[in-house]
Amino acid sequence: ARVRPQADRVVATVQPGATAAFAGTSDGAAKALEVDLGHIDATAATVVTRVGDVLGGVAVKAPRTADRDTCNTARIRLRQQAPAFGRAFEEALRAGLRAPVGSHLEATRTHAASRWDSLTLVDDLEVEGRMLADRIGEAIAHECETELREFAAYTGTLLGGRRTEGDRDPLGPEAVGAAMFKGIEAVTAEFEMRKVLAREFGPVAGQAMRQCYADVIADLKARGVQPTQLSIRGVDGPGNDRVTSGYAGLPSIDSQAGALATALSTGGALSGLDSGRGPVSSRSASIRGT
Repeated sequence: ARVRPQADRVVATVQPGATAAFAGTSDGAAKALEVDLGHIDATAATVVTRVGDVLGGVAVKAPRTADRDTCNTARIRLRQQAPAFGRAFEEALRAGLRAPVGSHLEATRTHAASRWDSLTLVDDLEVEGRMLADRIGEAIAHECETELREFAAYTGTLLGGRRTEGDRDPLGPEAVGAAMFKGIEAVTAEFEMRKVLAREFGPVAGQAMRQCYADVIADLKARGVQPTQLSIRGVDGPGNDRVTSGYAGLPSIDSQAGALATALSTGGALSGLDSGRGPVSSRSASIRGT
């Protein structure tokens, strides 16, 4: 079973006085970001409910008893721990917004040990956990490609004009996927169950976040927020004032074609056609008339 695209829209609520001190934002931008977070938090709560429904359908169709029991247990655990999921998800997203530029994803992750002699099974599970989080983010990015292009421009405005494309967006698919996996970790400590939950969260979250991003964009437009204008900037540096192509010294195709036609009509030499590479051999340098 999959979520239908025409699902009900989610209504976000923001508590008065809940505005956080987000990194590099004005008071007005912080309030707008708070509303955006409200939309995303509410969408995440809806995703939890829908994933529970999906797991019920998967359990019914599972051919093996073990798989059926895992899906049913995951569904029950998810519903019981839904508040814990919500708290972990919201905390991870807010930590990303408060983090320095470019480091928001690290705010939702723990660095793995770098010494080979200290690698353990825990580190392997951590790496696999990051992969599961990335898959949720990729599913969201795939479903929301059109909305995300516009959303990034508005987020850039709220964050003081900084670039927010790709993994730089603290409310983008990568950040949302990582935050959702933080919520999954709060639901269960059993890694196999986390894998089952992450597998179902990807497609469900992708469809739900598409409407969520559209709602956030509409809200920002209604508030009069102007999107950041994207531009291509040149890079100053050595070599920009001269031609560096290896083909710059070679004659053009048109000039070579003209020389060839002249040589064929007059029976002359073709050595000029190879001026960029030195003289040609005597056997191929001239064409004799027939």
